[in-house]
Amino acid sequence: MSASLLLLLIGTAQAGNDQANSITHGIAVRPDTFVVDTRLSTGPVENLTKLYVDAASFVQGLMPKAPLPSPVPAGTTATAPSFPGTGHLLLLNEHLDEAVLSVNGTKVGEVHALTHAIIHDVKSGCYEIGWALNDDYEYTTQACTVASVRPAFPGGPASAAWLETGRPERTEPEWRFGPPDQDKDGLPDSEDECPAEPGSADAFGCPDADGDRVPDVRDACPQQKGPEKADPRRSDGCPARVFIAAKEIVITDKIFFQTNKSTIKPESFALLDELVAILVKHPEVKKVEIAGHTDSQGNDASNLKLSDGRANAVMKYFTDKGIDAARLVAKGYGETQPLADNATEDGRGTNRRVEFRILEQEERVIEMRPGAGAAPTPPRTLEQPAETPAEDAGRSLERKE
Repeated sequence: MSASLLLLLIGTAQAGNDQANSITHGIAVRPDTFVVDTRLSTGPVENLTKLYVDAASFVQGLMPKAPLPSPVPAGTTATAPSFPGTGHLLLLNEHLDEAVLSVNGTKVGEVHALTHAIIHDVKSGCYEIGWALNDDYEYTTQACTVASVRPAFPGGPASAAWLETGRPERTEPEWRFGPPDQDKDGLPDSEDECPAEPGSADAFGCPDADGDRVPDVRDACPQQKGPEKADPRRSDGCPARVFIAAKEIVITDKIFFQTNKSTIKPESFALLDELVAILVKHPEVKKVEIAGHTDSQGNDASNLKLSDGRANAVMKYFTDKGIDAARLVAKGYGETQPLADNATEDGRGTNRRVEFRILEQEERVIEMRPGAGAAPTPPRTLEQPAETPAEDAGRSLERKE
């Protein structure tokens, strides 16, 4: 074959390779590789995105920490040197983050995720290699020189070697990439009530058809939305006028008293019975303050006495129904804690109210409904809920008649 024909064939092959690659800032890169700076991709150090040392002087000063492993069996005398005096360090960042590369304790530069870096012509032997990732995860390995590495163009085969051998196994500890999450919904299995079925974090990792944050797996009314302010860890998911929020028992109806008296009107007995049922159902609620409030009409002392009497009347109703008095505290606040403007009738009506504030409560295990869901998971522990800002909405109103 003539020399001119050989050159033509080489030129044609090179043109084909260039067409298979893209051109970015003058750097020919394969579509499946990272772009690196040409200045850091040639010479003694290759395929680093940042360089912290003078490459030439750094390589000249490197000394191995240990000799290369002997290629001859133990007890056999080698008659000639087994290795050349210099070799190459082929270093792979096996992680999904960019890493800072160190050799023998000296920071050399930064290497892209899943990318090879090469340090040429160092003294043959084994070196201490450090990797530092963005989240402060650091570890050290040992790497030994090899006699040769294949040629690489900037950002090319050397930095893409992992694509040909398969992605390396992840060696990071669990905290680097998160705990197990088999349904991939972003909530760890340890916190997911439905670990095998994706759902929203608001519904504890479970499907929630009505969007009330109570998982369908324990929602008694999966197609009807429960109260917005209800604690989803203790709600049955059904509409209700009495329910537990984070730090209080909320009622959305009125408790009526006789005018300027502490006598409860019979029309409010059904509502109070629902409150009794809530206290019976939730023994983890250890102490509740029954707080009475009035508007600003009348004198302060009378209002304080009236509010205290009404709070005690509600407490007596509860104890007569079997609720332990040790779980209850009755206190009147008179007109000192208004929620609205006392200058208007509507505002005064809002301020005449009874509130049920939870003072003490213990952790409680969520009870799964039998037969609900494909595979009920072990119950989770109810943690002390955080107080939410708008829980004043829905508190009971009462009339000072």
